[in-house]
Amino acid sequence: MPDLKKIAEEADIIVNGYAFKKNNDEITYSNWITYYLKNDKEILRQFIKKFTEVETSFENIEIARETKDNIDIYYEDSKSIFVFENKIKSSINGTKKKKGITEEEKEFSQLKKYYDYAESIASMS
Repeated sequence: MPDLKKIAEEADIIVNGYAFKKNNDEITYSNWITYYLKNDKEILRQFIKKFTEVETSFENIEIARETKDNIDIYYEDSKSIFVFENKIKSSINGTKKKKGITEEEKEFSQLKKYYDYAESIASMS
């Protein structure tokens, strides 16, 4: 029989009776967050309210995982587009140096790529 007390003591977080240990797996956390956002509208409202200061419609909602230009969590409704990037043990904006012709091309930012993608979708609306 598992030692439940030991499992609970070693857990980094306990949610609904499930014990979780933190690791460096951004995908696991993004999947977990997305699951709850898709399946609990109150959690979705609280999440949007907590991490943005934007009033949104919550109508015609699309929430996607790693399907929109490799964005961790993509949210779109009839009024807003949000891009959530989940970072664990990474630079704040995912900046990487790459070989390029100009200084601008040498610096690659994941968040800039995602911003440009969201802007292109918004301009089509």
